[in-house]
Amino acid sequence: MAFKKSKRLTLPIFSLGHQRNLSVRLTGEIYDCDIPGLAKKEGDLVRVMPCIDLETGEEGLLLVLTVVESSLRRIPGGYVGQCVQLENHGLRQGKGYSQVDVFLLDEVPDGDLFDGEKAT
Repeated sequence: MAFKKSKRLTLPIFSLGHQRNLSVRLTGEIYDCDIPGLAKKEGDLVRVMPCIDLETGEEGLLLVLTVVESSLRRIPGGYVGQCVQLENHGLRQGKGYSQVDVFLLDEVPDGDLFDGEKAT
């Protein structure tokens, strides 16, 4: 009997803690997950969602911050299937949290201008 690989089960974690800007296509619902070493306290769960990195095409799990989740849940018609850009501006002065902006992305034809730059 022969076998072939059918689906990758191990996925990388995309985190705004490691990347300042991240553009992804959201491919599934947000869910709680036990990932050792990521939770603040042992035994706590973290919030993740499946996505695809728009720059690399790599499938992975996005570590979902509270501010990101609340922004995504306000998208009319839902967030699954949407493309978003996440920008982490770092810790706010005198606060214990980071300033994060969430932008909805629209696909544009090649050659059209997008936010002052050429579309890729």
